[in-house]
Amino acid sequence: MPTKMVLDSVAYGIDSLEDGLQATLRPVLASELDAVTGQFYGRICAARAHADAYDL
Repeated sequence: MPTKMVLDSVAYGIDSLEDGLQATLRPVLASELDAVTGQFYGRICAARAHADAYDL
């Protein structure tokens, strides 16, 4: 998303503000995710986080 933080660090956004808003609101508003906890999302799809995020 072209937020101030992103633009200050890399000078361009990868996704549009609309795409970022959709990805941010989906876990909050989607009733099918009500019982889901601890899941990482890459944009709007469930995904595996970077390997460093796991205590293996």
